[in-house]
Amino acid sequence: MTPSLRCSLPLLLLVSSGCTFGRWERERSVEASSRVVVELESWTGEDGEMTSGFAHPVDLEPEVMLGLLQRLKYKPSRRSDDLVAVFAEVPIGLFARALSNALSLAGPTQRVRFAVLNPDRVLFLPTSNLTRGVAFVEPAGVLNLAFDLIDSGDDELEYGEWANPVFRSRSDAVLVLPPEVRHYVEPDGNERRTWVTMDLAEVAGDAVADAATEDGPEDLVTEPSDVVTDAAATPTTPGDEREIKLRFLEQLYREGLIAERAYQDKRKELEQR
Repeated sequence: MTPSLRCSLPLLLLVSSGCTFGRWERERSVEASSRVVVELESWTGEDGEMTSGFAHPVDLEPEVMLGLLQRLKYKPSRRSDDLVAVFAEVPIGLFARALSNALSLAGPTQRVRFAVLNPDRVLFLPTSNLTRGVAFVEPAGVLNLAFDLIDSGDDELEYGEWANPVFRSRSDAVLVLPPEVRHYVEPDGNERRTWVTMDLAEVAGDAVADAATEDGPEDLVTEPSDVVTDAAATPTTPGDEREIKLRFLEQLYREGLIAERAYQDKRKELEQR
């Protein structure tokens, strides 16, 4: 891959202070289907390999990831009033499962690279649009998704060199986010319109409930998997939703992704609902 310049972005993305030349190198394929590619990659710079940084591995059940991904919408351009789902219904279930699996396999020096082909949702032609980027979780329990392409005109998955989305994006799309999902803001105050962050303790419980109360995508619900539960296809009561959120909050706390005070405050809030 072409070397890329690493400057003072989030601490997790740095190999050392200041700026460092290096590259992300593929290490392992997690999913390679006709519509979804998910891989693990590691950073190698002038000073050697990154030795720490991300809060991986992280266990997020596929229905949790599904709920998070379903929240992402975008406008094709700044002037557009159209609102489109970042991930179409056809590949989102497979992608949610593959991304969950990749984060559970990743080590503290690895991030996840992904590419997803969305069926064309405007024209009646048999074409697809490519959405591509990287994912990683910070030690504070913040999931990052940075895109370099969102529904581009590409009609097949690209297995060659990819851009590094944390430094530049080739997409003109503008992500439109719910309040609990945020655009990444650089130290100089510049907001990245194709890079989003989600505090898992804040959004994941609601995401589970959202996915559980909707009909799950066919490729998430019907394909056999020992980690997919019936929650993605079975409506829940308010009590069920609260229990789902409490269990997930407990999981985040056990894995050290949220502090004890945040855990206790959120648990108290959920129990009082």
